[in-house]
Order: sequence, then structure tokens, then C-alpha cells
Amino acid sequence: MWIKGFTYGWGGRRGDYRTEKAIRSQDKLYDVGINWMCLAFSVMQKAFSSTEIYFDYRNTVTDKDIVFIINRAH
Repeated sequence: MWIKGFTYGWGGRRGDYRTEKAIRSQDKLYDVGINWMCLAFSVMQKAFSSTEIYFDYRNTVTDKDIVFIINRAH
């Protein structure tokens, strides 16, 4: 199996994955023939060594954002 993958979405904020610009970006990835996508999104920690992870609901991507990009990738 040949894997042609790409890490997508790092640095994305709430709503970014569903904009026209993001959709064009995703389409360009599909046009070059990727068959694998790693969806990378950030969450928050108080310090780099913290074991507790939390969401900043003003900035962190939502479940709706993640489901949108997953559905487009399939």
C-alpha cells in the first residue's frame, strides 16, 4: 500500500476548517492525490508538563469543525 499523506489543520481555530479558504485548501490536497490525512488540532495545557488538557471554547476547534473535515476527507 502506497501512502501519500499530509498533516492538516495545525493552528486552526474555531470555525477555520469550514471556511471557503479552508475548503479550497482541502480540495488542493485531494487534487494532488493524498490518500491519508492526519488531522492535527491544538488543545490547551497550563504548562508543557501538565497532565490536564482543557479546551478554550473561544478558540479551540469544535466537534462540528472536526466532523466536517472528516466527512470531506472520506
